[in-house]
Amino acid sequence: MNQYARRRNSDGYKPALVPNALKVLNSNQKTKAVEEAKMTERTAKIPAEAPMLDRILFNEIPVKDMQKALSWYKTVLGLQLIGCSEQQAQMNLPTGPMLFLNETRNDTTATFVNNGETNNIIGFQTSNIEKLYKHLKQNQVQVEEIIDDGYGFRFLHFFDLDGNRFCVQCDN
Repeated sequence: MNQYARRRNSDGYKPALVPNALKVLNSNQKTKAVEEAKMTERTAKIPAEAPMLDRILFNEIPVKDMQKALSWYKTVLGLQLIGCSEQQAQMNLPTGPMLFLNETRNDTTATFVNNGETNNIIGFQTSNIEKLYKHLKQNQVQVEEIIDDGYGFRFLHFFDLDGNRFCVQCDN
């Protein structure tokens, strides 16, 4: 009887070969895991490229009557007029992107419709949403009720003279 015959059981099973096969499999898995770890380490060392864009600089709002819009944005929202031409005006808040009012004869607004619901494209932030809500109501602004999202934020939505819809967020 040769040495291999002695290693087989009655079914032809070679018990000594199975542990060796498992060693090879485990070794391959360990090698693969080590290679993946090395790849992750190498990619982590590669400096991320700087984003191509730095920040939002300005937003543009279509308005039908520049003089009415200038007055409204100044008195109702408290924006400061920076510069103005016949068809465009720059207005700013103390921080954040510039806001350009663009006079247009087209019937358009700075909103979009999603699943039948009008959505704003510009959102503001306030530290006192109740005071803002009262102020907007006192100035006959079309304003929706304050919504508490249950996650620490409250929101309200309002419309300017031309139907542009805006959102205001307040941290609770």
